[in-house]
Formats: sequence, structure tokens, C-alpha cells
Amino acid sequence: MEKTLKTFISYSHDNIELKDRFETHLVPLAREFGFQVWSDKQLQPGQEWYLKINENFESAALIFLLLTPDFIASKECLRELDMAMEMYKEGKAWVVPIVLQQCAWDNLKITSLQLTPTSDGRVKPVSEWSDQDSAFNQIRLQLKPLIDQIVKKVNNSDIHSRIAEIEMLVQNAELKQALLRTLDTIKEFGGDKELMKRVSRASLTYNMIEKERNGQPMSEIHWKKIEEVGEDILATVIFFTQ
Repeated sequence: MEKTLKTFISYSHDNIELKDRFETHLVPLAREFGFQVWSDKQLQPGQEWYLKINENFESAALIFLLLTPDFIASKECLRELDMAMEMYKEGKAWVVPIVLQQCAWDNLKITSLQLTPTSDGRVKPVSEWSDQDSAFNQIRLQLKPLIDQIVKKVNNSDIHSRIAEIEMLVQNAELKQALLRTLDTIKEFGGDKELMKRVSRASLTYNMIEKERNGQPMSEIHWKKIEEVGEDILATVIFFTQ
């Protein structure tokens, strides 16, 4: 199972109708790439809204800033913009500024980022399109390759972290745990029957060694077989880097 990409929409409540329309146009991308969209619309009665917003903001890998005069006039929106740019600089999140209405975006700390939507090579706010759904569809088309790239990077980062963990277990001769984590990896990130067979053979060999030892110290033959089990595990996880 691939890691779920989390996204966050930062917007002014004065622009809620435009935000809702944008969110509707995100649905096909959310279905295709399996990501979650979060905005304060998801707040439940009784939740501490400030803490919940911060929690979801800080866990987001992709943050949308819906720029309007109301957004720029809002201290809370500017606070979220500053947080987003800090996360961007630290490599913790991607940030996409979306211009809903003509506003002073050139005075914000986002000049290094590509704004959307664009038409004929220039930024064209959603409000200036004769058909706003066409504008949101253009945003969707411009977002698709970026989201595809982000999803791949998020999952790639996750699998490399898992492989490093398994390699360390093999290095420390913690093969039982390494085998279990390898099986978990195949289930979570996908793998064919041959990979499962290889891990099953390695598991059988390991269990046979443990049975033969019966609590006694490792013999030279056992150590050789243990090395083979470790090699099988490493050969299995290498598949996920290709």
C-alpha cells in the first residue's frame, strides 16, 4: 500500500465558495493519486480548531494557498503562508499559490514559486476567466504532473527508509525481524510471487537453522546458511530500488 499524500488548503472564509469549487475540481486528482485534501471544513464539533488546523497543516506534504485580497488582508492566512514557506525551505512540503482574484501577490514571500492558473504564459486569476470552471480545470491540468512527481517522491522516500531499516537488521544478524519487515514491505509496496517465494525460502532456512541449533551456539555451517538468508533478504529489497 502506498503512502497517502496529505494536502492542505489555506484560504480566507470570505472566499469559501471559490474554495469549495476548487476542491470539487481536485476530486479527480484525489481519486487518481489517492491523496487526502484537508481544510477547516473537516473540523468536527468539539474539536479545538486551532490545534487541529496546525496538526493537519504540519502533516501536509502539499499546501495550496488560495490568493485573494481577503487572503492577504487576513492575519491568519498570512501566518499560514509564512508557515508554508518555512516548510518549503526546509524541504518538508511543496507549496502551490493559486490566484483566485487579482491581488498584491507580488508583495508576498512567494515570488520564487510558480503561480497558477496561467494562460498564454502569464498568470490569469480565476476571476478573470469568462468560465471559472475552465480556470479550475486549467489548474487541475497544471497540478497533475506536479502531484504525480510528489507522490512518487513521497513513496520513494518511504521505501528507502524501510530498506535502510532492513539492511541494518541484516547487518546486526536480527534476521527474524528482517524477514518480518521484508514481508511487510512486499505487502505495503507491492511485489510479485517470486519475491514472496524468495522470502518464504529464506524463512524456511532460518527456521530450520533455529530448530537444528536448539538453543546451542552457531556452528560454522549455520553461520554460512545465515549469511545466505541475509543475502536473500537483501536481494529481495533491492527490487524496490529499481
